[in-house]
Order: sequence, then structure tokens, then C-alpha cells
Amino acid sequence: MYKLVKTYLLLLVGFLACSTSYASDVKILYQEANQLYQEGKFDTAAVRYESILQLNKVAPEVYYNLGNCYYKMNNIPSAILNYERALRLAPGDDDIVFNLQLANYQTIDKVEVLPKLFIWRWWDGLRTLFSFDGWAYLGVISLFITILFFTFFKVSRDMVVRKRLFYPGLIAGIFTVLALLAAENQYAEKKSGKEAIIFTPTLTLKSSPDKTGKDLVVVHEGLKVVVIDKLGDWSKVRLSNGAVGWVENTSFVII
Repeated sequence: MYKLVKTYLLLLVGFLACSTSYASDVKILYQEANQLYQEGKFDTAAVRYESILQLNKVAPEVYYNLGNCYYKMNNIPSAILNYERALRLAPGDDDIVFNLQLANYQTIDKVEVLPKLFIWRWWDGLRTLFSFDGWAYLGVISLFITILFFTFFKVSRDMVVRKRLFYPGLIAGIFTVLALLAAENQYAEKKSGKEAIIFTPTLTLKSSPDKTGKDLVVVHEGLKVVVIDKLGDWSKVRLSNGAVGWVENTSFVII
């Protein structure tokens, strides 16, 4: 028994030491990347930020800083890609939104967005207030509050107290549903991998998944599209104005 406990403690100490070392390595890489960026060495800084992402240290500030590097290097598609990835982790962040707009101004295509009903515009604005983790935490907290309110509601015999507990509990319950729906929506969007950025300088959307298909629309690098179907080496994409066509899988990168 003593040997088993000793072995467990040694493994635990080793794990904690490795975790500390890993965190230290990431911190050093991040500091080096920031310093290189300040010195104007944007290409080398980008390599450092990419190294952090390869260590599975995904964070909005890493994607944001990497996007800034590519923007300074005039690599607009890569800048937009990383700003979009940062925005998924930190929805509504003013700096990310502003820099993404600047990068989009540098693209050739200015595709009009199909108008949405008010309810969907409201929902998009609501669900992007927080990240997936933020909505999930809020949902769990509000669920606990809802249960607490209705527990006291059930055990209370005073009608005045029951009325005072019912409506706050109902509001908390509605908020719980909205928070969990927003979290689920963001999670599904993240996992679906449907949105992508075009990386081919000039790209022609085809009517069928082959090079002999009829030319439909010409688009350029940096444009965001939605992947709606896939067949072999080709994918069917939709533009924000509703136009659809087939492109080769190598012409875009999933956000």
C-alpha cells in the first residue's frame, strides 16, 4: 500500500512539473513573439505565434496577434482567417471586430449580405455577446438559481412569498434556456467548420464539381464563404449574397 501511494505521489509530482514546464514554455514563446512584433519582425513573430497554436494553446489574443502580423505582412487572407478565429473565441471584442473590418476593406470583393428578419438579427447579436464557454457558465449558474427559486417556491406556504419567488424563477428559467441555446449554437457552429476563407487570388465558382463546369462567379482571396456540400476534391460554397458554386478544396481554409 505504501509503495502504491508513493508511486502515485511521484506520478502526480511529475505531472505537475511537466504542466508547469509546459506553461512556462508557452509563456516564453508568447513573450518572444510580442517582442519580435514590437521590433517589426512580423514574419518571425508569426512563426512564434503559430508555434503556440501548435502546442494546442488556443486563445483569442494569440489568433488576434497572429492576424496583426499577417496584416502587417500584407497577407490579407491569413489576417482575416485569424481575426475570424479570434472572434469566435471572443465574440464582440471591439479590437478584433475593428481590425477584421480593416482587413476586409483590403479585399477586392464587396459582396452584399442578404437581409435577415429582425428576430434573426436580434438572435445573432445576442449569441455573440459571449463565447461558448461564457454562455455555458451563465447557463449553469442561471439553472442553479432557477432550481433554487422553485425549490423555495414549492416548500413555501406563504402565498405572498410564492408570488415573489415565481416570477424571478421564471425569468431565470427563460434566461437558462436562452443561454444554453446560445452555447449550443456556438458549439455547433464551431464544430461544423462550415465557414471558410478563400485563399486563391482569383477563383471561379463552377456549376458542377469539375473543371469543365460552367463558370458562374469570379471571387478573390480574403472572401468569407459557407461550405454547404462536399464531393471528392470539390466543395459547394455559398456567398453572403446567396450565390452558390463549386470550388476545389485547396482554394479555401476552414475558419
